[in-house]
Amino acid sequence: MVNIVSGESFRIYDKNSSRLPKPSGWLSLKTMEDEINHILSRAESKFCTPNGGVCTSRTVGLLARRHIVAGDFHFIGKEASHALSTH
Repeated sequence: MVNIVSGESFRIYDKNSSRLPKPSGWLSLKTMEDEINHILSRAESKFCTPNGGVCTSRTVGLLARRHIVAGDFHFIGKEASHALSTH
């Protein structure tokens, strides 16, 4: 295959094509099934278990919101430019 932006060629493979490691320059394709399984198996970071523990992909039951503590402020992007010009 060819990258239409850079003109460089590359090779692709999926999980069924081979179990052997691929050399650099090969890109792995993900199927819709792969993506759905990834979404269903990831842990929930915004909630915790009722006893305050970390949620995993196997956590069930009523979840509680996690409490956060804000740290230092860091300006990024346009905010940084504006903050630096006003000080």
